[in-house]
Amino acid sequence: MPNREEVIDELLNDRTYHIEFNGHLTNHAKHAVVALAAGIRAYYDAYAKLTSYGSGLEAPKPDQHVTEANCWRRAWTGSRSPSTT
Repeated sequence: MPNREEVIDELLNDRTYHIEFNGHLTNHAKHAVVALAAGIRAYYDAYAKLTSYGSGLEAPKPDQHVTEANCWRRAWTGSRSPSTT
């Protein structure tokens, strides 16, 4: 049986569900993993099946945008064109 830290690591690394569902609602299951002191697995499994919004979570979706390592720099400086450095 995994220990508490192993369960926390497993759940935080889990990519079974997308961060949003039903088009605009937010999946808070990972936030709960960090916050809960006991009953972590039961909460996570129950939330994935039926959220407080009345529906279950959705499978991950493909990324629509690629984030480049230096995109924050372009955003910070206001540049819209890709940096050559």
